[in-house]
This record gives sequence, C-alpha cells and structure tokens, in this order.
Amino acid sequence: TRPLSLLFAGNAKAPKYDAPVLPDNYNVLSRVKALAIAESSLGSELVRRPHTLDQIIPSQEHRKSLTIATTQDLRIPSEQWIETLALADFYFACPGVEMPLCHNLIESLAAGSIPILQYHQYLHPNLTNGVNCLVYSDETSLVEMLQLALNMPSDQVEAMSKSAQEYYKTHL
Repeated sequence: TRPLSLLFAGNAKAPKYDAPVLPDNYNVLSRVKALAIAESSLGSELVRRPHTLDQIIPSQEHRKSLTIATTQDLRIPSEQWIETLALADFYFACPGVEMPLCHNLIESLAAGSIPILQYHQYLHPNLTNGVNCLVYSDETSLVEMLQLALNMPSDQVEAMSKSAQEYYKTHL
C-alpha cells in the first residue's frame, strides 16, 4: 500500500503556471486554476501542504487526502523525485506552462502512480480513462475525478497502477 492517496508536486507559481495560452489554445485548465479548484472543492480537511520531506507521508487518519507539494513550499530533490511519486496511488498531472504535456505525467507513469489529467490524448496511444489514468474535461469533472480517486477500492487502484506502469514500459 502506498502511503499517499493523491499527490501534486511541482512548480505552481503564478503567473507562469496560469498563462492564458492553455485555456485559449488547448482548452485545458491551467495548473494554478486546477490546483485552486482541487483545494477549494476538497476543503482544508482533505488537503495537506507539507513544508519538509519528512512531512510528505501523512498520518493514517489523513491518508485519504490530496498532498500538494509545490516548489514554493517544498522542493523535492531530483534524486528523490521518482521515489516520491511512487509514494502516491494517484498523481495530479496538471499541465505545463505553454502546452498541456508535462514531464511529470511520464514520470508518474514510470512510478506506477496513476495520473489524473485533462490531456490524455497527448500520448500515443492515448491513455485510457479508468484503465491507466483518470481524465477530467472541466471543473466539474475534475472534482468528480478527485473524489473518485480518494474513494476508489484498493483492488481497483492496484490494477490501474499496474496498468499505468505497463503503459510506461510498453510505450515510453
């Protein structure tokens, strides 16, 4: 069992990660907007913001939560990046700066952390919702996918994690 249910880690500094190019050109939520929606919809009881690496792993009572580790609060050393991603059942793969596809998607697949994303069609073959990722299309479905991830039965999480890692091994 992985100790984290849902993780976002990476840079989320505005205005860089809130550029209008993403919604205007690709019809996807910016990283800043997606994180704000997640945080407001889940509420403070289900969102954690660790400031040190030893705070990444939550207590058992807070396991079913979203851990947001922005580089503004906590910079994860590159030599611990994949290891940290592998702590999570799901990785909230928010888009990059000027295009949706961001390296964190590929790294989460390598770690077997199931991506939650809005741009599954940017890999070939496409990732498949409910098989090796969870896909949202707008604010409402983003909240639905986060809730699904936090409440998914462990056997389904395990199967999706294996499928995500298999996708990485086969296609990337």
